Amino acid sequence: MRRALNVLQACHAAYDRIGETEVYTCTGSPHPADIEAIVNSMLSEEFTTSHQSEHFYLLKVVDINAMVGVSDHCAQD
Repeated sequence: MRRALNVLQACHAAYDRIGETEVYTCTGSPHPADIEAIVNSMLSEEFTTSHQSEHFYLLKVVDINAMVGVSDHCAQD
């Protein structure tokens, strides 16, 4: 419960309106639509093509941002 409150406080500090996308961005977690796009790319394309797609790039950026921390990441937006 405390973590949920911390996330909402950080989102409120970074955004005027809080929605699903803002929460995923603020926590540094990949959005479910990004995960779905990555899985679809992996299932339908060659490995090298899929791995070089923008979706994998976004996932790498999200992982780096998750290392920064919730409040630090939200402060950048």
